[in-house]
Amino acid sequence: MADALKAAGNKAIAEKNFDEAVAKFTEAIAIEPENHILYSNRSAAYASKRDFENSLKDAEKCTSIKPDWAKGWGRVGTAKQSLGDLLGAHDAYEEALKLDANYAVATKGLAQVKKSIDAEAKSR
Repeated sequence: MADALKAAGNKAIAEKNFDEAVAKFTEAIAIEPENHILYSNRSAAYASKRDFENSLKDAEKCTSIKPDWAKGWGRVGTAKQSLGDLLGAHDAYEEALKLDANYAVATKGLAQVKKSIDAEAKSR
């Protein structure tokens, strides 16, 4: 059942129907509340809706369930970066890269965050 809801949520994301995706992942989480992938996917759906507060909550729940999964830390980094928490994003991306040195999302995110931090420092 949770797998079917996850598939429906993924399909909704692909179709850019982010509200439906959130609803499907929420239903799936009610069935499998310790499934880190469901929180990660719902985090992505929230981020796609530009609801970064909820995206961050789900990303952090994902990493609390599965702290050794780079993608979860990448989601934390993306949400924190989008919320303007550059240092928090920096740390999350670094954690992701410790777990998977080839994780492109974290590599790109870390480079962007470092650039933003440098620009902020120079403007002072």
